[in-house]
Amino acid sequence: MATTTPKISIYEMDAWNGRVPAWRNEIVTRERPGVDGYTLSKLGKRAPAFEVTTRKTYADRGAAESAATAFGNLCGQFVTIREPGGRSHSHIVVLDVVPIVKPLGVSTDGNSYLVEATWRLQRAGGG
Repeated sequence: MATTTPKISIYEMDAWNGRVPAWRNEIVTRERPGVDGYTLSKLGKRAPAFEVTTRKTYADRGAAESAATAFGNLCGQFVTIREPGGRSHSHIVVLDVVPIVKPLGVSTDGNSYLVEATWRLQRAGGG
């Protein structure tokens, strides 16, 4: 069975919220006075920037802070991501990431720190 754990670069995540938008042809409408009024022109495939929020738990504060720093170091890098359903996308650029380390009061699996990160990403290659 294929793994479906969400992942950004080499980092597996416990939770993922957000969607990767599809490649689509960007269309513009141009006026054509004296003919039929307008025409449609394709500008080629485009993918807008998108936002994903991830969560990952860690056993101690040092590991959580180290992960938060590593996430921040991915800014400006090209990564491969894997969505929760197992679908992978390569050539994704990390435009920005804001990681926050939060202590957890109670955790059933023994982890005591949460790194919640908001990622701003964009596809950077062909469809």
